[in-house]
Amino acid sequence: MPSENTIYLAAIISVSALLGYLYLKFVDKEDDDSKISPEYLIGLKLLLNEQADKAINLFSEIVQVDEDTIETHLALGVLFRKQGKIDQAIKLHENIISKKELKEHHYYQTLEELAEDYYTAGLYDKSEEIFEKLIDIKNHKNSSLSKLMQIYEYTCEWDKALSTTEKLNAIDPSNEYKKNIPHYLCQISEKYIAKNDLENAELYIDKAKATKSSSSRILFVSIQIALKKRELVKAVALYKKLCEISDLGHQILLPDLIATAKQNGQINQVNGMIQGIYNKSSKVKEHLALLAIMNLNLDDKIIMQSLHEFLSNELYFSELLRFNEMKSISELVSKELINNIRVKLNQKSMNKFKYLCKNCGYKTIKLSWQCPTCRSWESSTPINFIANN
Repeated sequence: MPSENTIYLAAIISVSALLGYLYLKFVDKEDDDSKISPEYLIGLKLLLNEQADKAINLFSEIVQVDEDTIETHLALGVLFRKQGKIDQAIKLHENIISKKELKEHHYYQTLEELAEDYYTAGLYDKSEEIFEKLIDIKNHKNSSLSKLMQIYEYTCEWDKALSTTEKLNAIDPSNEYKKNIPHYLCQISEKYIAKNDLENAELYIDKAKATKSSSSRILFVSIQIALKKRELVKAVALYKKLCEISDLGHQILLPDLIATAKQNGQINQVNGMIQGIYNKSSKVKEHLALLAIMNLNLDDKIIMQSLHEFLSNELYFSELLRFNEMKSISELVSKELINNIRVKLNQKSMNKFKYLCKNCGYKTIKLSWQCPTCRSWESSTPINFIANN
């Protein structure tokens, strides 16, 4: 079965042959300029034989950019890019742009393809420079702004992403990036949290709240700020709300929540909150058990209880318990042995995947708010890294 690229190339050859046929048939044969250059057909033959480098060099010398050939050459450039032959695509598009007789609309069309080449090659600065120029061109404004959004997400330039989204909203209110604004604001807020600049961190999280988004990340970042400010009562209240819509906080926020509570002498409040969510969901018990394995410093009663229950449900331990007619692993083995098992599981799972993208299935060790593969936001969910790796 022919590949997509083979079909693409065959289509290009067919179109070129048809253009050549019509050109020769309907244009005055006495006009030498009306005939297709033999070198042009040789170039197509080289492409068919997968001798792309020779074909590019030949086209660079003999290409005549006109209404009949420009689309073919642009299509060839796209083909090279899809095949991963970025250098060849760039060379071809740069050659077209260099032609003095190139019409304006073809110039901008080729310029956009060149920017796409640079983007695919990871040369984001060069790609950005071209797309910024194309924003001022009516027929390229929307696509250029959208591509700039992709660049700014890859390069983590969230301020630029926000300003570009505003421009995109002005011409396309239903654009796909509009819903990402809360995430851009959260990204900036987290940047300020890392710098311990809580004033600006709160400023941007308040802007995120103003979008009326249902994103659990806004609660997540708000809890981080509250913990930095040692506002434990507020952090606990927000954590309860987060637990109603997401499990993302247990393995990341809860250790800091417990540590802050102990420092403030308010651990009973946090333990009461943990007990409440523990009683509501069996899934929470699993997350607390996994937290106990990830963080060996945690020895709070409710967390250790979750660990014991988790181990009791594991295949080997459950069989031993059934054989000995016991209800929990605590009755079967000593505290020292449980701690040894915990340490071994910790070491074993250190570099195992702990989060799964619900959209594409991509796994990561650390939480990523935007999936590196499918680029979807807030699609990661914590997984049982003991059973699923």
